[in-house]
Amino acid sequence: MDLDGYDGSAGDWYCYVLAEAGPLTQAPKVWIPKRLWDKPEINIAALVTGYMRPGESPDHTLRFSQIKGYPEGTTQMLIPTRMVQDNTLRTSAYCYPTRRLPYHHRVDYDWANFRNRQR
Repeated sequence: MDLDGYDGSAGDWYCYVLAEAGPLTQAPKVWIPKRLWDKPEINIAALVTGYMRPGESPDHTLRFSQIKGYPEGTTQMLIPTRMVQDNTLRTSAYCYPTRRLPYHHRVDYDWANFRNRQR
């Protein structure tokens, strides 16, 4: 994986997502450990719930992990469906039929509001 993202297949589209800085900074964030990869959502949600503060929800918590099958340090972020539906992060997605995207910047995952440490 490189700046262009996951390895694609014929016919794939390529997208990037922009989010407002304020809501992104304020959103709770949790690292998902390797032991939970490929586990049911109920297991992952239980871990996330353990890091929530009063009034917070796992459905509004960003999840991060190493990408399975990619070199160490290759990180992915999952935005829960409910956060997207509620537009919590005020996101905009842009998709194209080729890798030639007009926006090419690496994501710096060194953000505030992580509830646990990367492991």
